[in-house]
Amino acid sequence: MNDKQVLNDLKAIRQIMDRTRQSASGESGWFSVTGGMMWLIGFLGQQFLPEHLAGWVWLIGNTTGVLIIVWLWVRLTRRGQASSPVMRSIMLAWLALGIFAVVFVWLFEVRTIPQILLLVLVATALGVTQIGLLFSYWPFSVAGVGIAAATASAYLLIPDYFFLVAALLGGGLLIGAGLWMVLSGAKTKGAK
Repeated sequence: MNDKQVLNDLKAIRQIMDRTRQSASGESGWFSVTGGMMWLIGFLGQQFLPEHLAGWVWLIGNTTGVLIIVWLWVRLTRRGQASSPVMRSIMLAWLALGIFAVVFVWLFEVRTIPQILLLVLVATALGVTQIGLLFSYWPFSVAGVGIAAATASAYLLIPDYFFLVAALLGGGLLIGAGLWMVLSGAKTKGAK
């Protein structure tokens, strides 16, 4: 293989990556915005409401969020975007990450609500970081690392404000990264 062939192959790979990023951008950022809103509302409820009410806030917020995510998925499927092998792989990766989190809860005897929520936050941060790296969405990678660092620090250093930090920084970073994805997708589509 000569240098010209290698350069052509690299150019073809780059074009495939760009097309994949463009097809995944835009509306799929609303998944992140929805997840961020679920965290913002749930963790604020956990911080400021009695535990029995916070549980209801989580239940109602997560149920609403899941319904919105299902609606978004159906919408993307109808447009032919969700049926791509890349989107299926992303969804399977999130499912696998969730299974690993459940296994970690069981293996390491994670029992308290703050411990369980920290595990969910760090596992989600890992997934967000990986998606950012995979698709060259640097705000997602920054958001993922920021969520992990901020929430782990809050859990260890200021545990009385852990839920507040998780709400504002965790939820806020997911919302911000999702909006960046939506807006950059709109610019890409507008440029075509």
